[in-house]
Amino acid sequence: MKKKILFLFLFFSSSALCQNSNRISINYGRCRTDFYSKLFYNKVCIDGCYPTNQDAKTFYDFNIFYEKSIGADFFIPIGFGFNQKGFSERGMESDGTANNWVPYTETFSYGFISFYLGLSYDIIMFKKLTINIKQLVDVEYASAHGIDNNNNYPQVLYKSWPASIRSILSLEYRISKKIEFQLSPFYQTALSAYNKTKLFSESSDWQPYGYGMNIGILLNIPSGELAKSSRPKK
Repeated sequence: MKKKILFLFLFFSSSALCQNSNRISINYGRCRTDFYSKLFYNKVCIDGCYPTNQDAKTFYDFNIFYEKSIGADFFIPIGFGFNQKGFSERGMESDGTANNWVPYTETFSYGFISFYLGLSYDIIMFKKLTINIKQLVDVEYASAHGIDNNNNYPQVLYKSWPASIRSILSLEYRISKKIEFQLSPFYQTALSAYNKTKLFSESSDWQPYGYGMNIGILLNIPSGELAKSSRPKK
């Protein structure tokens, strides 16, 4: 009897695995970024300057995921993306004369190329709607460091490969058998500081976090189709 139950379990499990689809998603949206401890000194002025306020700023967020089905509604997503992080800053700077300080306002933005790996799970499935959660590790390459022509923002200040964690909740609406529209709020937090040194001892670390919303298209690719496409034609 136990052998029969085990056989039925393996049979239906393997059947479900064969029916699962791999999938590709393309997503674009906005992310509001901030950081935990302030104030972060990232600027050097010839005549002197210092920040007084640093506030959250909204930037673009773009990514592409390929999700490999591993059965039982679980997937392994891998992907890449492009995004910015930064903040707006107000402060005081010297105009070059003794004891004469004037206010300034600037927005600092830093470009990153993201490489994602994690786990994805369809927690609730209806006929037209699926709710999915993803937990991803995001290893980022700092593609731009906000350096201007005067070298006021030193590149040596930042890590080349910082890392963060991204949590995503996706609402996927089925348009057809192969195409779904998805709405994906997310939260992302750095695993450690993105700066590797400090310009001044009184500076905090830059450890960013952010939250945002992406919209995207999800393309379902049945596993059987992948197998057929990989076979040589006779």
